[in-house]
Amino acid sequence: MTNEKAKLRFVGTAKGTIFVGHICDECIYNRGAFSSFGVNPSNCFFKETEKCLHGSPFYVFIKRDTSSVAVFSKVRVPFDTPKTNKTIIQSLKSDLIKAIAGLQAKSRGVLQARYGTTEKNSFFDVENVLFYNIGTTHFNSLAENGVSFSAISGKEIEVLHKKYNIPCEYTHYYEYSIVSNLKTKNFNTPLATWDNIPLKCLGVKPATVWEAIKKEKTKIQILDEINTDNRDTFAIVLDIEKPKDSRFYIMTAMKPLLDGLICAFHSSSFSEKEIQNFSKILNVPKEYVTDDTINALGNRKGKFLQDYRNNVKWNPADDLCDYVFIRVKEGEKWTLSGTLYSSVKCPHCGKGNVSQLLWGMPAFSKELLWDLSTGKIKLAGCCVHENHPNYFCRWCKKMF
Repeated sequence: MTNEKAKLRFVGTAKGTIFVGHICDECIYNRGAFSSFGVNPSNCFFKETEKCLHGSPFYVFIKRDTSSVAVFSKVRVPFDTPKTNKTIIQSLKSDLIKAIAGLQAKSRGVLQARYGTTEKNSFFDVENVLFYNIGTTHFNSLAENGVSFSAISGKEIEVLHKKYNIPCEYTHYYEYSIVSNLKTKNFNTPLATWDNIPLKCLGVKPATVWEAIKKEKTKIQILDEINTDNRDTFAIVLDIEKPKDSRFYIMTAMKPLLDGLICAFHSSSFSEKEIQNFSKILNVPKEYVTDDTINALGNRKGKFLQDYRNNVKWNPADDLCDYVFIRVKEGEKWTLSGTLYSSVKCPHCGKGNVSQLLWGMPAFSKELLWDLSTGKIKLAGCCVHENHPNYFCRWCKKMF
């Protein structure tokens, strides 16, 4: 490593106290003894006057300017700060907020955010980690034209570790940027599509969006289906038209918007008592609760509607939504257009070139022959057994 390759970084120290300082690649990789002042260690490529912290900080900003913010961290910011690591988490949150405040909105810019972790069996809703745990008000001015957020796989983070010479103990990665003319990510399998579904308004209740979609289900074209109970992942691309000059913050409305939308594409088996109860509370026909004609996300055994203190608790599989792109434009009235995609990826190679496995004796038809020829479906065998694989990766040839 040469002096030219040493990078300036803003860091949180090993004792949880925040210093605005520098750390070079060599020092962070070799974890020198912590010090905020004094002589820099011999393996440091900065001059003594540049105050290298040469420690093992809890988080490291690799980008921090007016267009992008990126940070590796040993911890994740939760919604409620726990007693353990309280100082560290509060410091990370505070520094993230300061860095986000330094981003500058652009006339046609869209807020793009990404989060991922290398921790195994880590459960999270990506929109909560990126926005709600930080505080949505900090993003309002940056997302006037739209927002895109996505989950990053552990394999992608490992690549970033190598690229930026970051030790693997930094298991969490946050990234925020302002992007002009952001294009939609490409996905292989569309599940459902719809245009210009009218909304009364876009407020803070999932019921508003859920009811609108159920009411206008004839405008929705169902193209395919996945099963979120099998941990199948999906993506959402939305276009919101709002009345001109109406006050609207997408960051405030995003959570109820997505909860209502995702629940509309679920179905569940409810008892007669539950059907009557939910129909009464939501003031909708019973058919809205029992309808399974647009369940592109499959039947949810955990029930997308649940009784909670004489009210309704919404229970979508939003933790499996790993990509969302919401665009906002001015128009004459409130409408919602969009597409729902399957984003299932191979756990072995991370590619999205997958085929659904069809088990049992197939009933051949023109549709099935077409799906077989395009790779959408692959015949798996006549013998059906429990816990059989659901997908085949066309890239690495493995089933999962």
